Amino acid sequence: MSFIRGYPVIAFCVLVALVLGIEDGPDRPVIGAPGSPVRLSESDPGVMKAVKFAEERYNMGSNAMHIRRVSKILSASKQLVKGIRYSIMVEIGSTQCKKSLELSTVDTCEFYPEPHKQKTEVCLFEVWDIPWESKSTLLKQKCEPAVSKELKKVASVPLTHGKPMKETVELLTQFKNFIITYNRTYSSQEEAEKRLRIFQENMKTAQTLQSLEQGSAEYGVTKFSDLTEDEFRMMYLNPMLSQWSLKKEMKPATPSSKAAPDSWDWRDHGAVSSVKNQV
Repeated sequence: MSFIRGYPVIAFCVLVALVLGIEDGPDRPVIGAPGSPVRLSESDPGVMKAVKFAEERYNMGSNAMHIRRVSKILSASKQLVKGIRYSIMVEIGSTQCKKSLELSTVDTCEFYPEPHKQKTEVCLFEVWDIPWESKSTLLKQKCEPAVSKELKKVASVPLTHGKPMKETVELLTQFKNFIITYNRTYSSQEEAEKRLRIFQENMKTAQTLQSLEQGSAEYGVTKFSDLTEDEFRMMYLNPMLSQWSLKKEMKPATPSSKAAPDSWDWRDHGAVSSVKNQV
């Protein structure tokens, strides 16, 4: 991958509209209709509880070596829906504590003094809290690399420098089109080059799968093409299926006192949901 260093194709964009309306102040309706989301202060006890829960689930689903914790709450709101649904935007970064420590000690973990080692992300967490059942669920987790203060404008690096190989030009052109199509933003040159390497590996995999395809499936660029398998699993799959969770001992099932039925259809018992986004 050393040949990439001289010819990075990166389009840096400032993250905008992630925290719309935050200047309106806390405890004010976002939309205004009864039952609609209400903005909250970052010091609200319910928000703090939801943030700690989301932070714990984030670390449980992450394969990172070090514990990450929330450094700043950017915005928060709640909605009453058979409980309380919190929507919280935060900045989260790496600490110097390794995962071998108990997650309950995360508050005592210090961030790296060097900003680039913190690998700060902006994350949206949606937490559903049912107080009377002492139950919380992480409904959504979406994180993007935080954009540094210096990146105030859209910036791009020339596609060519000297006479790169034809394959390099094609790869970089493909990556540049990917960035534009899916509105990707990266926090630094280092992060962008990392995503380019991942993109290249994913394109090789797609090409191999396409060569083996015997049906009508098509493999190529998707909105996930700059993610590793672990990152995709953490962001889009059930966090309970993470490697960390699979190591936990499962509670034994209660023995059934009745004989098994001749047939069983989960659709008749509310366990099958509607079709989700497969793209």
